[in-house]
Amino acid sequence: MAVDRQALADFLAKNSVGDDMWIMDPLEAFFKITETGQYPLLSEEEINLAVLKEAISLATDRRVTKVTFISLSQPFVKPDWMSQIVYNCSFRASLGTELGQSFYKNIWWSSSWNRFRNVFNASLWKNLRDILQDSIKNSFWNGLRSSFKETLTTNIYQMLFSYLGYYLLNEQERVEELKPLIEFCSKCWILGFKDDEPETLLVICK
Repeated sequence: MAVDRQALADFLAKNSVGDDMWIMDPLEAFFKITETGQYPLLSEEEINLAVLKEAISLATDRRVTKVTFISLSQPFVKPDWMSQIVYNCSFRASLGTELGQSFYKNIWWSSSWNRFRNVFNASLWKNLRDILQDSIKNSFWNGLRSSFKETLTTNIYQMLFSYLGYYLLNEQERVEELKPLIEFCSKCWILGFKDDEPETLLVICK
């Protein structure tokens, strides 16, 4: 399924303070995933833990002391004694929630807050949704366990929303802080922090 890159590029060019279309470069990996339906997950051994922890800390201001990997090829199987509700809660930790909280906290006192709230919020989300959401949701999550789908979808879209929102508000330092995380999320699925271990990050790999 082809993705209309130009529609998003035109929207950003029209609403940003500059004309730096490099902002689109980190999104190219997600465009390709959408078009091919293939998500090239890394294996646990291929993931640099130090770089991953730094990327999470930059984006969320959260400390990561431990990373727990969940293999997509050998996912965590629900024991007979565990209820479905408890099993689903094991994967409820959401990176998207952390990113959303960080985004609104960071721009709350920004001089551009009213402009963002009144103009960009609905408009930016509509463009992301119309250009990416339906096709990416379908291609990303084919065959994925239902326990992961809602959380992962939220994570990806909140990350892209925050990244482009910072750009439109000319918050260049925040944009740079999200770039490493965006690169990681094109190669592995980051669920978020465990509820019972707030410094442990859950990551899905090959």
